[in-house]
Amino acid sequence: MIVSHKNYFQMFNILLFLLFFFSESAIADNQHDGWWFCPEESGSGLSIEIQGYTMFAALYTYSPNTSIEGYPIWFSSAAMYNPEQNAYVGRLLYWINGSYDDIYPVNPIPVDVGTFIIRFTSIDEAILTYSLNNQPIGPIRLQKFLKTIAPGENDTRLRGWWYTPKYDGWGFFLEAQGGKLFGAWYFYMPLEDVELPIPTWVAFGGDFQNGSNSFSSPVTVWHNGSILGVAPYQPPQPTDANTTVYLDINPDGTIYIRESGDDEILHLQRFRFSP
Repeated sequence: MIVSHKNYFQMFNILLFLLFFFSESAIADNQHDGWWFCPEESGSGLSIEIQGYTMFAALYTYSPNTSIEGYPIWFSSAAMYNPEQNAYVGRLLYWINGSYDDIYPVNPIPVDVGTFIIRFTSIDEAILTYSLNNQPIGPIRLQKFLKTIAPGENDTRLRGWWYTPKYDGWGFFLEAQGGKLFGAWYFYMPLEDVELPIPTWVAFGGDFQNGSNSFSSPVTVWHNGSILGVAPYQPPQPTDANTTVYLDINPDGTIYIRESGDDEILHLQRFRFSP
């Protein structure tokens, strides 16, 4: 099956933000949904989806803590649109104690670590300001990632957050554009010298024609990077996770996902976080 404590790079699945509820209403496609990055600090960025007046975002970056310095970690924010600031504003959360397999399921614990503000200056540009443990960071100028590296039509069937109810607290983000698909899994990892499992992530990407119903790609772990917006910038290094991810996109709007060497097939569905 996908989760195994023998090889943590096989632990993939879906982020379920427990502070929101699900709605059967259709998810509106927002022009700002997708991957965002700072070209001067590649290897970190944001995965963003907006539903109504609510944005759910994950900041994927690297740990500044000396015990796990440079390790890939993520934060999340459920930011609400503030018309006075013309920005999405929320708290920055760090999640711990999430399940790392299906044998020992636990509920992740949110820790409020700062603030999160993002303002879109155009369809393809934004300014991020956030704080972490009372340290202000930014402003950071962001650009649309796939618009930069693979300009072309976006396959809106895939863009946004996905989850499976089987694994609470894990998440998956997809976007396909211009003949490319880029995705990431957000999950939890037990580490030596760290009391509770920490939030971590892996990435994958490759060729994908819009409208295709299948995709496969090797999985990559990025590590030894610096936290987004904090100098000096340290470019992260890639490591092959020695596994391949396979996606089957179904006509009913769901996705089947599996990995090489694993018989379990997980059924993914859209994450609805706003009524």
